[in-house]
Amino acid sequence: MRALSLTVSVALLAACGADPSPRLQGRAVEPMVLFVHPDAGLSLELFDRSATRQTDLASALALGDEYEGIRVTADGQVMEARPPAVQGRVLLYAANELPGAQGPPPSTQIVVRAARKDAGGVRVVGLDADGNVTFDFDLAGAWDWFQLSPTGRYLFADDGIASGVVIDVGAPEVVWQGPLRSGAFTRDDQAFAFVHRSERVVVVRPLPRGDERRVPFPAELGRPALPEDSWWGARVSLRPVAPTPAGHLFETAGESSYGVFLWLLGNDDSWQPVDPLLARYSVERALGLSRDGRTLVFERTAVPGRGTAAPTGLFARSLDDGSIRRIGDVPAVFGGDRLYRVVDGALRGFSLQAPDPVQIARVAQPGFGWQLVAAAASDDGERVAVASVHSGFPNRWPEPGTFGFDAAGRELASGPIGMGVLDRTGSVFVVRNAQPGGEAHVAFLDLVERRRHSVFARSPFAIVYRLR
Repeated sequence: MRALSLTVSVALLAACGADPSPRLQGRAVEPMVLFVHPDAGLSLELFDRSATRQTDLASALALGDEYEGIRVTADGQVMEARPPAVQGRVLLYAANELPGAQGPPPSTQIVVRAARKDAGGVRVVGLDADGNVTFDFDLAGAWDWFQLSPTGRYLFADDGIASGVVIDVGAPEVVWQGPLRSGAFTRDDQAFAFVHRSERVVVVRPLPRGDERRVPFPAELGRPALPEDSWWGARVSLRPVAPTPAGHLFETAGESSYGVFLWLLGNDDSWQPVDPLLARYSVERALGLSRDGRTLVFERTAVPGRGTAAPTGLFARSLDDGSIRRIGDVPAVFGGDRLYRVVDGALRGFSLQAPDPVQIARVAQPGFGWQLVAAAASDDGERVAVASVHSGFPNRWPEPGTFGFDAAGRELASGPIGMGVLDRTGSVFVVRNAQPGGEAHVAFLDLVERRRHSVFARSPFAIVYRLR
């Protein structure tokens, strides 16, 4: 085990305030937008949803010229803050990003990794969204790509090749280190589940310590292959997707000529295919969990250029009895038991309980060849945002190209074409302008005050949450 030394103790947050909204699973929060400016020395600017600059979190870090290779993790993203930048690497961590699979935001939401030029090793600093330092320690080795566990108690890092490490930031101490193909924390941070690097097993490692459980890959993993291709099951691997109350969700990875399939590793270490059909040339993708955590929503499409014997579309799978029902067509976004689709320029909404789509708004504009490229729903499904990247006409960039709506189809705000990110509460939709040759600005669509604001920036950004 590599050496670990503590330099600053863990900081505690003040108690949550009484403001009732917006909330994420019982926590009152304020969504903020963090910009990481790699060309400005070291700058971590924080803006509220009205695009008003609040502070620069870099002032809490004290990272001078003796550090390089600084990277910032927030909301599952890793952003470059100071060179040298990371080049090609294997991504070994599977982030927990499914709607319904995420808990309330942890106290620590930002992790800064900085390499020491002279002494070797890395310094790792945790921050909350107010800029308070929550942990600060040195870690021997060139570990990188740090990711927070769902509750914020643990950190995962890797070497970009084949090995990972899990750190209990409250101690701090290394609680696991070893080779893996991919891994993820369970929903409650009670274990780290990973696919072994050289063996066809999933290992469930209790945290902070305990006896590992080794579960062989499912015996039917290769069933979708053609009869004459008996080795496909040995060529395909697994990758964690997200935790569920019924166990951990995995998808097939690597060789995908016969499709991509979802598997559930139950809490009793038994395997179940999410859909027992395992129909050849199917591509299955998880969209999220219902509010009560008992239903998995997933989509099935066909391998490009192939047909699948199974029905395609959106499906709801009970995690209690395994029953499956078709609930709609693809593509769609999901949140809080609601689903939304854009079809023929119209936004349509429906729910798990009432799966008949109803038109709630129009998004296409006259003379604007509007093309959907992104859509997102809030955790509770009460707000949805849709975006287009281009008009379909050369040298014509009309607005609006992005919209925010409530569940009834009322337009809350609109903005320029571009790719956007909706915060989990549905309070702000952040859009990077996609006009070729246009000014580099980021639009903030405030879906609470129903206003639009702009910040001029080319920097990457992520959404974090102040706990109130």
